[in-house]
Amino acid sequence: MERVIRVIRGCIPVVMAVSLGFLETWPARAQNQNPTPKKQLTVDRIFSAPPLSGEVAEGIEWAPDGKAISYLEGGEIWTMDATTGERKALVSAETLRSVVQPEKQSSIQSTGLGRVEEQMYQWSPDSHWLLFVGTNSLALLDLRTNSAKPLVSFPDAISDPKFSPDSNWVSFVRSSNVWVVNIASEQAKPVTTGGSEELLKGQLDWVYPEELDCATAYWWSPDSAKIAYYIMDERRVTRYPILDMSSPIGEMQYTRYPQAGEANPIVRVAVVTLGSGESKTMDTGTDTDVYIPRVNWLPDSRRLAIQRLNRAQNHLICSLPTLQPAHRRPFQPKPTNTGAT
Repeated sequence: MERVIRVIRGCIPVVMAVSLGFLETWPARAQNQNPTPKKQLTVDRIFSAPPLSGEVAEGIEWAPDGKAISYLEGGEIWTMDATTGERKALVSAETLRSVVQPEKQSSIQSTGLGRVEEQMYQWSPDSHWLLFVGTNSLALLDLRTNSAKPLVSFPDAISDPKFSPDSNWVSFVRSSNVWVVNIASEQAKPVTTGGSEELLKGQLDWVYPEELDCATAYWWSPDSAKIAYYIMDERRVTRYPILDMSSPIGEMQYTRYPQAGEANPIVRVAVVTLGSGESKTMDTGTDTDVYIPRVNWLPDSRRLAIQRLNRAQNHLICSLPTLQPAHRRPFQPKPTNTGAT
């Protein structure tokens, strides 16, 4: 009995220590169990600023050297080092306001080119310029001097601008023809002629961006001396009416839209040399009821890689035509059983 009493007496200090420790931490425990009530989410808060989803970065572009990205924030253009994450302002808000062009008009259709959002600005390959794109105008910002200058302005719309690989030219599409403007002289000129609503030169139709994911209809050669481009004969394609719901009077517009089984545009590929203005149509075969989904220059600037796809989309032919002499080297993979799409 005495031994039991000694054990109990020895346990009393331990029990008292544990109890005192529990009492000391009780306020903190009670606080954790009863946290400060959070604000209630209301309908007004859901639809007020700032958005609950956070801010989404806009105008994201890779710098030509691939070491940084640029983006819009707070009315300025910033860059962020892709390796270190270091950020710095590239274009101030004041400078940006002086060079930004009128906003592009939105398309009334949500398919074809209507689903492709054009870039607000582009880097030149040599990193010296930023090109700003408007509905009918282009402007340049010289990053070396932080000075802006207008490049071209027209009464009608322009589209698909891009720098030449040597950064000396800017090309664009106007009135269904390809144009170029020299950055030094600011002189603009068309390099294709005869383009129209029925015969597109360097301009995409409805089918190619929607069905084949094409983003452009012309391509600079690596040496910046030539431009390859689509010639799209739309005359046999149905003119489809589209009602512009944004118009106060419900204006009717028409687009060349082939429904399933109807005639597609007849597409050819041509190359124009900037120096001479001479244009040459490339050999893409005799069958015109096909797609030409991809065109790429080879590094020597003398040959093209042109893909030809049958209507069922299960047989692809890649040819390598040279500019001179006329020659076509076909590469024909085996047909696949993918079926029509």
